[in-house]
Amino acid sequence: MTLAQTHYRTGRDAAPVAPTSFGEGFGPAPAEVVSGAVGDQGTVRGPKDVDGRKVLQFRHGDHRARLELIDDEQRLMTLGREWDELFDAHGKTHQCFQNFAWNRLWCAYYLDQCIGDPCKLAIITARLDDELVLICPLVEYRRGGLLHLRWMGAPVSQYGDALMSDHPAAPDLLRAGLDFVGRITEADLLDLRKVRSDSAAARVLTKLGARALNEASAPYMSLASAADFDAYAQRYSARSRKQRRRRRRRLGELGALRFECLEPGTEASARAADTVAQKQASLRRTGAVATALEDARFEQFFRDFAKEPSRSATCLVSLLYCGNDVVAREIGLQCKDGYLAHVAVYDDAYARFGPGVLQIDDVMEQCYARGLATYDLLAPADEYKLALADGTVETCDYVRPLTWRGAMYAHSVLGFVRPLVRALKDRAPEPVRRVLGGLLPRLKEIVSGPASVPG
Repeated sequence: MTLAQTHYRTGRDAAPVAPTSFGEGFGPAPAEVVSGAVGDQGTVRGPKDVDGRKVLQFRHGDHRARLELIDDEQRLMTLGREWDELFDAHGKTHQCFQNFAWNRLWCAYYLDQCIGDPCKLAIITARLDDELVLICPLVEYRRGGLLHLRWMGAPVSQYGDALMSDHPAAPDLLRAGLDFVGRITEADLLDLRKVRSDSAAARVLTKLGARALNEASAPYMSLASAADFDAYAQRYSARSRKQRRRRRRRLGELGALRFECLEPGTEASARAADTVAQKQASLRRTGAVATALEDARFEQFFRDFAKEPSRSATCLVSLLYCGNDVVAREIGLQCKDGYLAHVAVYDDAYARFGPGVLQIDDVMEQCYARGLATYDLLAPADEYKLALADGTVETCDYVRPLTWRGAMYAHSVLGFVRPLVRALKDRAPEPVRRVLGGLLPRLKEIVSGPASVPG
């Protein structure tokens, strides 16, 4: 269903009705509503407060279903144990940014001003017969007179998704939950960034008629395709392997090479902060616009996340030394059977030796030693990443207007102005970027939210 086919209610807080059914391959509509109401085609209508909570209860097949909106931090904290259990049982590596510890810390730093304006939690949970089967971590915020629904986690999270069990009713409940949260918050649009094509949310958002914008690719290396790093490296050309050996040898002539991979702790915390600071300095020298990194909270977030072990994801800080100098650094996350490279930077003084690529080789060896199956380089698909990777996963931003005003914003700002801003930021010559550096951040925040972390 296209935007033109979507039917809206009239009035200020009008919302589309037609795309929100339980049909079209998503199972039967709820047969009996206990609290709230389900209209034509199973559309969620009229959720009610139950014991002070915003819930919708109904029958889904033979099961008692319950949707709930979690909109305060106290309720979030009570969800922690179940959230962890759902992630342990059904979470995927790329859902690393949907684990409880990550989002709890995000609230501590970003909830009050998550995208330049105050935010409020709008987390959807779904239960079948009292068992938690879905968590969709959203926030709501108002900008330009419009109420937006976005993923929790911006700008530190690099993928957005819903966490769900493998119960066949879970996609039904996510679809109903998105309708539920839109109606109860009276939001103008869903604006869900960085959704992977293989994610739990992608199929449901497509079925809902959400528009895909800002398509990108996330390169990855399939470590499981080879027994060890030496075997994996055989896929590179003989010339590339020779060049790597030569660069490592010449760099070693300047000082003894040493690689460290720090587990969470005091030293990892300090080194994570250093990595972010060096990344900031590197981007400033090139005139790149990175409002997310310039925000002091970005460094503080990683300083804290790298300090304490986490149940669902381990923050690893990697360092490549040449003598006493750190020539390359990386903050990465180990989750399930994979690794995600989040913030990487090298010392420009050693650029001719390619220390960034040398460090990636060392991190890959570390991943093999840990028995990991994937190394995710994350979007964007920079040339150096594509040269190393043996595959990519597509990502995009999904936009679904919920009111006429939301539709106008989606078409004009998100569909036209935001791509223009991105083009100015990414394609302008370096001298022009330096001039624009002081002007674009605020404009980009207005139309696009916080920037992605450059690779």
